Amino acid sequence: MQAHHEAQVNSAANNGEADSYCFKFTKTYRTVFGVYNCERSTKQPLLIELNISLLKKYNLEEDLAKTLNHIIGRSIYSERPFLLERIAFNAASALMKALPEIITLALTIKKPQALKQAKNANVTIQISRTS
Repeated sequence: MQAHHEAQVNSAANNGEADSYCFKFTKTYRTVFGVYNCERSTKQPLLIELNISLLKKYNLEEDLAKTLNHIIGRSIYSERPFLLERIAFNAASALMKALPEIITLALTIKKPQALKQAKNANVTIQISRTS
C-alpha cells in the first residue's frame, strides 16, 4: 500500500531560520499478529500514523519516507510481535536509534478489526529526546 507523507518547516521566532522540521507519515501494513490463534491465521491491516520533528531537513522528503517505511516495516515483519504495544515500542525504539535527528516522536498504531463494538483499537507512544 502507498505511504502518505507531508513535511512542514518550523522557524525560530527570533531570526527566521528553521529550527525544526515536522514530518507526518501514514501507511497501512498487512501482517499476521494478535493475541489469539484465530487472529494469527490471516493477515490483518495495521495502520501506522507517525509524527516526528527533526533537527535537520532531508533534501528529499521521499528519501525520509522510504527510510521510515523500511525501519517500521522491519520492526513489524522481522520480529512478528503479537501485541500492539510491543509493535509500537519496537518501531519507536528502532526509529529513535536509527535517526538521531529526531527530537520528538508520536507513533500511533491502529488495528481496525480488533473490536466489533469499536472503529479500532489503538496504541500511541510518545518520545522526546533530552539534551
